[in-house]
Amino acid sequence: MIACSNLDIFKDLREVFSSGPSATLPSNRFERIAGHVFDQRRFYPVFPGSIKKTNKDNNEGLYTGLMGEQLATTMVGGSSLEVPYMGLAELGDTLPDLLIAPSELKFFAKVIRGVIVINPGNFIRPHNDPNKEEGTYVTVSIGRPEVNEEDKVPNHDDLYYNHVYRRSRVDIMRNS
Repeated sequence: MIACSNLDIFKDLREVFSSGPSATLPSNRFERIAGHVFDQRRFYPVFPGSIKKTNKDNNEGLYTGLMGEQLATTMVGGSSLEVPYMGLAELGDTLPDLLIAPSELKFFAKVIRGVIVINPGNFIRPHNDPNKEEGTYVTVSIGRPEVNEEDKVPNHDDLYYNHVYRRSRVDIMRNS
């Protein structure tokens, strides 16, 4: 199963708080964000979005209460999510084999909890020289499955684990 989203979850959730090293939480922020996606089974696991930070960050009014006119300058970061359509952002009961979530942050491909998580980056990224357009894209190759006894699901004679990450190759290519 392939899951794809155009929400920039890695950029929006990069400020997710980590209280230092922990045996249960990964230290890599991309792993931590992907973990939130998998745990909450949603492409965009935060509701509501984060508060956009400014140089003069004064959010105390959010906690003590302000009138609407005073809150007009407070910007909510992240994607504009419409509650009636939240069901469209759900992953369902099973995790995908491949999760593609493009972001403005640095490109990567990583196996997290048995899922190949790919951020292909920007296909076209602005450059100082207007004649140059740089960016990245991804090619994914998935080999055919080979049936092994070790891939068999216990107590089920006809079920096998998919293990797409074991038979896949992800190449991040530069668009130049």
